Amino acid sequence: MSKVNTNVCIITGNLVRDAELKYTSSQKPVLTFTVAVNRLGANNEQATDYFSCVFWGKTGEAISKYMTKGKGVLVRGQMRSRSYEAKDGHKITAWELTADNFGGIELLGSASGERQQAAPQQTQSYAPRQRNDWKPLEMNDPRGDGEANIPF
Repeated sequence: MSKVNTNVCIITGNLVRDAELKYTSSQKPVLTFTVAVNRLGANNEQATDYFSCVFWGKTGEAISKYMTKGKGVLVRGQMRSRSYEAKDGHKITAWELTADNFGGIELLGSASGERQQAAPQQTQSYAPRQRNDWKPLEMNDPRGDGEANIPF
């Protein structure tokens, strides 16, 4: 029996440039883009990490027209590595956030924080959703003792 571990990655940030839609030799769509994610670095100064992201199939094809530079996004998927040989002969390992059957994306807004117009309604179930109303989850306190019942 093989053991399967969990690999789930969720990031929020802004697109560094417009997403790029390409097709494999078998005509399978693949959408690639880079997301800049801000965090606190040394001395509480802002630092930025850059995540390469890949969406495969019709989902990537459908969302490609909405994926423009500066757009805020929430991306869910798996971190995966792939290796290749560079032109100079050195082996390179690239890490990508890959979304497929279990991944997803939500459009959050622009880098400047302005509200975005909702995308036109799509008949397909994988059209991106506009999100500018995110609020933290409120914990219920059924016992009334000031401690939330967390199931772990």
